[in-house]
Parts: sequence; C-alpha cells; structure tokens
Amino acid sequence: MAVIWIVALLIRIPEAISHDPAWLLYVADKITSGQTLYQDIYMFNLPMSVWLHVPAIWLSDLIGVQAILIFKSMVFALAALSIWLSYRLLRRTDLPHIGAHLCVITLVFLIGAGFNFGQREHIFVLLVLPYLYLIYCRVNAINIRAGLAVCIGIIAAIGISIKPFFLLLPLFLELFALLRLKAKSFLRPEPYVMGLIFAVYAVFIFIVYPDYLNIIVPYTDEIYKTGFQASLSDIASQSILPSLSLLGFIILASYRGETRKTNDLLWIFSLAIVAGMICFWVQKKGWLYQILPAISFASIGTFYILVCHYHDLKTWLSNSGTQRISALLLLMAGLLHAFYPVSKQNYDANDRWAQFVDGSGAETVLILTTKLSEPFPYIMNEGLEWGSRFPIVWMPVSIEERRNALGHSTPMLDEMEMFNRRVIAEDFDRFRPDLVFVDRRTNKPYFDDVSIDYVEYFSRHPDFAKAWESYELIGSMPEFDIFERRD
Repeated sequence: MAVIWIVALLIRIPEAISHDPAWLLYVADKITSGQTLYQDIYMFNLPMSVWLHVPAIWLSDLIGVQAILIFKSMVFALAALSIWLSYRLLRRTDLPHIGAHLCVITLVFLIGAGFNFGQREHIFVLLVLPYLYLIYCRVNAINIRAGLAVCIGIIAAIGISIKPFFLLLPLFLELFALLRLKAKSFLRPEPYVMGLIFAVYAVFIFIVYPDYLNIIVPYTDEIYKTGFQASLSDIASQSILPSLSLLGFIILASYRGETRKTNDLLWIFSLAIVAGMICFWVQKKGWLYQILPAISFASIGTFYILVCHYHDLKTWLSNSGTQRISALLLLMAGLLHAFYPVSKQNYDANDRWAQFVDGSGAETVLILTTKLSEPFPYIMNEGLEWGSRFPIVWMPVSIEERRNALGHSTPMLDEMEMFNRRVIAEDFDRFRPDLVFVDRRTNKPYFDDVSIDYVEYFSRHPDFAKAWESYELIGSMPEFDIFERRD
C-alpha cells in the first residue's frame, strides 16, 4: 500500500489541478474575503461544494503555501480517513484478504480517479465509501459502536450534500437495509444523523441563500432543458464499463447462495453503481467526471472479486452457465478498468494567455467563453482576479439554444437575458478587467447550433456599450480576440 501512496504523490503533486476544483478554490477565496454566494458570485453548485474548499484557503493564508497544493493534500487526507474508517469496519467482518481489499480501495482513490482527482464526484466517493461498508456490517448483524456509526454518517452526509443527485445513494442503501433488517433498521443512529444534517442544510440554504432558490435554480432548470447536453450515444458509451461490473455482480449475487455475506457486499456495490449511473444519466452532460462514482464503485467491487476471490474465479470459469458468464463479465470489466483511458485536459494550452498577460501589468482578466477549462486553472495558478460574477458566459448561448428549440421566446427567457446583460454590464464597472479575451468561434464549445457575437450581444445594454468604449483590440490568437482597457 505504501508503494501506491508514494506513486500517487509523485503523480499528483506536480500535476495541474482540474478546472472545477480551481474555480471552487477561487470562489472559496472570495467568500472568505466577505463576498456572498449567489449574489457576488453566480454558480450552479450547492454551497457544500464551496465550503469543502474553504479550509484550503484558510490554511494557505495561515502558512503561506499555495492553496492548490494544500487542497491536494486535503484530498489525500480525506482518502486516508476513508481508508482508515473502511478498515475499522472491514476488520470486524470475516471477508477474506482485507489487506488486498484496502490496497484496491487505495488504488482506486489515488490513481484510478485520473485527472478527476479532487473533483466533486471524487470527494463524494471518498466520503461515502465507509457508509457502504457500514451498511454491509448492519445487514450482517455485526456490532458497530454508535460513535463510529455516527461519525461515518456525518462524513457521508457531507459528501452527499455536494450535489442533490447524490441523495439516490442513501435512498437505495437505506431501502436495502430496511428490506434486510425490517424493524431493526430503525434502531441505527446513522440514518437519523444523516437526515438531520440534510434537513438543517436545506433550511440553511432557504434562509441564508434565497437567491439560490429564486434565481439559480429556476434559471438553471430552464437552460438545462436543452443546453449542455450530450447525445444519448455518448452517455450510453460512458456507461458500458460500470454496466459490465454491475451485470457480473448481479449474476454472482443471485446464484451463489452459499456465500451470502459476499453476496451482500455485491448487492451493496450494485446499488451504489446504479445510483451513480442514474446520477450520470440525469445530468445529461456525458462528462467523464460525472460517472466517476459509478466507475469507482465498479472498480472496487470488480477488483475485490478478481483479487480476493481469485480461486473462486477459476472455479466459476470451469463451471457452465451463469457462473462462467459472470466470471467472464468481471474479467472483461477488470481489463477495461485497468486500461481505461484517463480523462485528461490539456491545461498546457492555458499558457497561451500568458503571452498577453505577462508583462502587461494586468491584474484582472476576463475570458468570454462557455468552457470553464479555458480560464481555469490558469487564473488561480497565476493569482489573477476574475472579471465577472459568472464563471463562464454560458447563459446567452443557452438562452438562444432554448429559443431555437421552442421556436419562440418566453417571459422567463427574456427575463434571464435581461438579467445576464445587466450583470455583465455591472461587472465591467465593478471589476474593470484589464484584459478581455473574446471567443470569436461561430460555434461555441458545447453548443453547435448557436452563433453569438459576445460583444454585440452585451452591447445591447447601454452600460456595457459605454464601458466597452474603453477597450481596444490589441491582438488575436486562434479562436480569441484580445482587448485591453485603455482608460
């Protein structure tokens, strides 16, 4: 296991951070400076996704180390905590080869996440895995101390609170526990602790962040009906890998009645995979990090069978019928998991901004694009200020795409358009970006059927048009024009 940790550290420490964690670290920095979510910063994400990044900012300010490096260290710490809690539970079971099982978990946590290391879905997996083993212990009547169960419930609830879709996991697992334990299921402390956290969290958002419910949720719901959606074939192709593991688990769990305890673990991981896949399909984006939970649960379960039940596997392969089918499925899934291409963004391309930013004296930069990986992590790495309350300018393109789909506009779309133009105009007065990079591509990233000239679009607001008079075209690069403020 030590070798896995050393290799992971050698990979992760020098590696560029993904764009989403970089943006969330930037937001965390702003709210620790007194700004308010959903007023000073507009974003889709629930507040928990930002709060989890705040400790990295606090520690960075305290000890003077780059926040990104501290954040990576925090992810390693969460992985260590998850592995330790899982060990505390697994050692109470009679499952074989616990050491090998923990090595599999470590490998999936630290290496298998690929470039999605530190993504919200990755943190979710780290925080909820002990909860899966806790459910296993419960349905097998293994005594667990109340303090440990409560601690695992709190940690799992924090992870689940990152995205509303993640609520499917405890829903499925608690139903499984109820079916197996009947009335005894209500005697466990962890579901009550988790439910209390969810209730307090919801009330807190309702009271403290009303703009999230009044602006972000309805606007996001309206736009997500058409924009930012992957094709059905893309989503289905991303689901093949966990589906193979899921099918193998279900077949084995259904036809190996003599090893019910192993079956319970397979059913729990099957439910976790199903929850992860539903979350992926509901979001309709087809982005690899969104299916990471399903792939992670599938990987842990698959390699557990392949490594810890190696001798059983040879027996299954020699048998006929369902056991051979399930063994072949798991072997195929194992090979695919081992050689699955890791999601990798080319953040070296962020260096293209440097030729205009370096030496210009620019402190505040704005990149008008629909793709978050173009400004981030560059903005965070260079310590620059971001020139807008929006992370990207997805709204105008999404509005036009929605209108095209409907064949007409709606009062809601008109309201969103006025809101977006007003906010961007205010942002130019508020942040006064020194450099503005404008995406001039006819088809913006993720939107193939909408053509928008950003400058012309926002200039329909008189305050923006007036502010834009201070900007002069100073150059161009592939896909972008560069403007500098001259006043």
